[in-house]
Amino acid sequence: MKRLLILSVLLLVMLAPVSVGAADNLFPNADFEDNWTVVNEKATVPKEWTPRLTNYDYIGRSTEQKYAGQSALHVIANIKSGAQILNSIGVPVKPGGVYKVGYWVYVVDGGIRVSAVDDTAKRYYPKFNTHHFVEDFTAGQWQYGEITFEAPEGCYAMRLSLVAPTDREVGRLEAFIDSITVVEVE
Repeated sequence: MKRLLILSVLLLVMLAPVSVGAADNLFPNADFEDNWTVVNEKATVPKEWTPRLTNYDYIGRSTEQKYAGQSALHVIANIKSGAQILNSIGVPVKPGGVYKVGYWVYVVDGGIRVSAVDDTAKRYYPKFNTHHFVEDFTAGQWQYGEITFEAPEGCYAMRLSLVAPTDREVGRLEAFIDSITVVEVE
């Protein structure tokens, strides 16, 4: 019996997902636990995130629907296809470095697109814009999304952008985002 217990514990340890340590994560306030800023009556955003124009009905902190910890980012919008909703702070990257962005998303309605975007210089068309479409995720459950990209020549910062899906008219979208990681993989 004791051997079975030891083997079970070892198996659980070996099969457990490898988590990114806080020291390895390049993304600040990745769990949305603190530092929220009131922008207006419709938007309270994580510190150093910026809502895009008025492309949202609500942006705020959810303490009820969250993947881990005490809170998650909650977004509701009724907007046209492809409209930006919210942009994160820039995260330092090295040209030629390969990075993996991971996040947990809970789609209630409509879907959402998460993009990793060149943030070296503010410009309309960034050097890269790699995205992951979350509208294909099953509504009503937490699911993991991931983007891998190589920072091109001249790129020293990237940001995340939350965008309405571009392949169809969305109408209403509602989603929760939590536990973001940005790590260098090479």
